[in-house]
Amino acid sequence: MNETVQQNENDFVISDELLKDAQAVMFDLLKEIDRICKKHDIKYWLDGGTLLGAVRHQGFIPWDDDIDIAMMREDYTRFMEVAPKELPENMFLQTKETDPGYFNLVARMKVRDKNSLILEDFESGDEPYHLGLFVDIFPYDHLPSEKSKRKFYKYLSKKIIKFQKFKLEKKGLFKDGNVIYFLLGPFFSYTFLENTLQRMIEKTNRENSEVIGFGLDCVLTRVYDKKEFFPLDDLPFVEGDFPVPKNWDYYLRTTYGDYMQLPPEEEQRPRHIKKCIPRLNQS
Repeated sequence: MNETVQQNENDFVISDELLKDAQAVMFDLLKEIDRICKKHDIKYWLDGGTLLGAVRHQGFIPWDDDIDIAMMREDYTRFMEVAPKELPENMFLQTKETDPGYFNLVARMKVRDKNSLILEDFESGDEPYHLGLFVDIFPYDHLPSEKSKRKFYKYLSKKIIKFQKFKLEKKGLFKDGNVIYFLLGPFFSYTFLENTLQRMIEKTNRENSEVIGFGLDCVLTRVYDKKEFFPLDDLPFVEGDFPVPKNWDYYLRTTYGDYMQLPPEEEQRPRHIKKCIPRLNQS
């Protein structure tokens, strides 16, 4: 889908001007997502570093190179259904269904810009999926209230999605420690693994506990009290107000600790971008 990107050492230096241009493209994606969510009564909120930026900087963290938002599973599923029909021509909803070859262990769904290019630190430029600038969209699930059960669900779901990725990529026997997956491969189809994962997701959400966190189809682990999120509030971000958890201070302290303290200067740099062309085919 993408031509191989030739790289040199200068590709790994992102100027402030280039980063601001990329942030502008990503903010356009966010505004479109916000429009669709309002039209269809889909609830979402700024998540992770994007929420931190809204609180600490009233916009992007100056060196941040992505946008993260999150939705409860029901809204996430609804957005997946309506977005392909609602997004403008220059934007694209990316999932493993809409873009064969795309399978991300962290962010299973993105909204991509079609007229840009970004390579993250694990990408080379010849991936079989779209590589435009993006907004990550994370599902949140209701998780078991009992800690031991919650940890078991997350452990099992991580194994399943890593097994799925192994089967899709057809890695060799000893690559990345995949001996167990290789040996078990003939006994478990991708469809079986996906159905098992979906049953787990449906079961834990039916229980409707007061504990929520990153969905079972994401390898990341975060756990929060649901009552601290809803009803959602709004905070300024760049130009406009966007949804955030009701108790955003609780969220940020739980996630980052002393979140108003800036990191050391050497850490104030983009974390994801390896190469970026915010606007393709423009002079």
